[in-house]
Amino acid sequence: MTLLFLLLGCPQIATPTDSSDPFADDQDGDGWTVEEGDCDDADRSISPGETELWYDGIDQDCDGNDDDADGDGVAVDKDCVDTDATIYPRADELCDGLDNDCDGDVDEGASGALEAWIDRDGDGYAADNAASIVYCDAAPPVGYSSVKGDCDDADTNIAPNQLETCNGEDDDCDGSIDEDAIDAPAWYRDRDRDTWGLAGDFVRACDAPDGFVADDTDCDDLSAAVNPGEPEVCDALDNDCNGMVDDDPVDGATVYLDADGDGHGDGATAFTGCATAGVTTDDDCDDTDATSWPGAPEACDGADNDCDGTIDNDIVFRDYYLDADGDGYGVAGATVNDCAAPAGYAGNNDDCDDASAAVSPADRELCNGFDDDCDGKVDTDAADASAFYLDTDGDGYGLAGDSETLCAADGDYSAELSGDCDDAESLVYPGAPELDDNADDDCDTLVDEDFVAAGDLVITEIARQPWMGGTSTETDAQWFEVYNNTADNLDLSGWTVTRTSAVGTDSFAIDPAAALVIPPGDVAVICATDLYDSLADADSTLTCDYTWIDPTMASTYTDAYVDNTFHLQRDADSLSLAADTLSVDTVTWDAAWPQGAAHAITLVGTIDATDNDDDANWAVDNTNVWWDGGSPHEYGSPGAAP
Repeated sequence: MTLLFLLLGCPQIATPTDSSDPFADDQDGDGWTVEEGDCDDADRSISPGETELWYDGIDQDCDGNDDDADGDGVAVDKDCVDTDATIYPRADELCDGLDNDCDGDVDEGASGALEAWIDRDGDGYAADNAASIVYCDAAPPVGYSSVKGDCDDADTNIAPNQLETCNGEDDDCDGSIDEDAIDAPAWYRDRDRDTWGLAGDFVRACDAPDGFVADDTDCDDLSAAVNPGEPEVCDALDNDCNGMVDDDPVDGATVYLDADGDGHGDGATAFTGCATAGVTTDDDCDDTDATSWPGAPEACDGADNDCDGTIDNDIVFRDYYLDADGDGYGVAGATVNDCAAPAGYAGNNDDCDDASAAVSPADRELCNGFDDDCDGKVDTDAADASAFYLDTDGDGYGLAGDSETLCAADGDYSAELSGDCDDAESLVYPGAPELDDNADDDCDTLVDEDFVAAGDLVITEIARQPWMGGTSTETDAQWFEVYNNTADNLDLSGWTVTRTSAVGTDSFAIDPAAALVIPPGDVAVICATDLYDSLADADSTLTCDYTWIDPTMASTYTDAYVDNTFHLQRDADSLSLAADTLSVDTVTWDAAWPQGAAHAITLVGTIDATDNDDDANWAVDNTNVWWDGGSPHEYGSPGAAP
């Protein structure tokens, strides 16, 4: 009963519907509703979670695609491979060995593809017009090359990487044939066109250029008569280029070696050669000695110089003297008779000391107490002698013009210093103390200069260039007067007279030889020239005590001679006298001074070196006249003591 109940089933009992059940709208119970994307809710095998079964007309996964398995957007009936999304019509061709664009060609025009050209001879280069392919592999396919430029793709020995050889082909495909060929021989320049070239001057080429040959043994490429193929002739040239000149010449004669160069040969050395290679005579008796040959003068040398068979015949023998010190001079006594001086002998007996080589007639006399030059006198005219001056007063200074050259002082010739100005007075010599004795004690040309004071000599009258507004035609008619203002004689030897103006400074020294000495209270007139003191009709002649112009330079006062070194300017000048460095008196004047065209200017009033500095103490002198050849006379009182 129970079994029957089970077999018959239980009666259906109505179940209430739950609106919150999520699968209430899933008709096929596949877990997807239409709202969730089930495209066939009546078929449990169709839903978004199902696996697509391609090309069965059913969209199992509800994605709307049943005929594009690779998802490349092209249905299987249009796609040539529907399992690869990179393959479909008009797809980009890739370097992958596939026909990506379904046009039947593989990798053509692919991005990254390379082009190669057919290489028919397999030398790695293709012809410029060869057919090409593209490839995506690391290397071109066999039989192809990525490089063009082969100019003969049927010959593996011809390509751009080949070296050019001498074969008449363009091996390296550069458009030139046989240029710079590696097997090109050297061709040597043949300047003289004798078919022999000169080593070192060559080019390399497959064929000989014009003027080049294969030989390089020519030794003179400027002469066609000189090359290894030429015969040697006597012309002072190496015709056959064997390194020897005129050897075995075809035009030679029999000659002999002359080893000693004396012009005579050795008969045992005959050979055929040029005259310049030897000599034509064979009569030398000793070809190692240039002093021996027939006709040579016989010498005293132990040889048969004249080749007459006898040694040292016809030679003069003489005595030679022992020369023990080897100075070339012997002494009388020990002699040998020979035709030449033996060692240790000389041909003279003039030595006076054969124990010293420093003593002989050829040696210089020295101050050493020996007769060095064997003249029989000791120390005379010695090379190292000194000048000794005559010093009769024994003050150590001699007269400059009287000396002898001696090794030592001899009598009054005892002073080694010169410059004495009075060799009769031992207190007078250069550098001696100056004394107040009217003498030049220190020989400086100045007398008693250490005892002269400023103002001892006073300038008292001045005649300034009379021709400047005066009557004299001579520039040299000028003078000045000085007055001894002391109680002693004033010796002006060596004093300096100076004038200074805008035109310059000039000076002269009073020559000691003039012995210009002014007694106390007396004057001296110092003139440019004394040519005016002989004019008899002058009222007062110009008597000059000293002149500064050389009297030999003007013969008469009318000469146009002008002393250009010392002029007393009329308008402005300065006149001074100095003893050594001491200025004794100076007078300066300018255009404001008294002017007299024909007059000297005279100091009036007190006569001293202070008053003559004052212009007011100078006046025009019109007391006396002296005549200079002009008309009217010049005025002044030169030589008159004030």
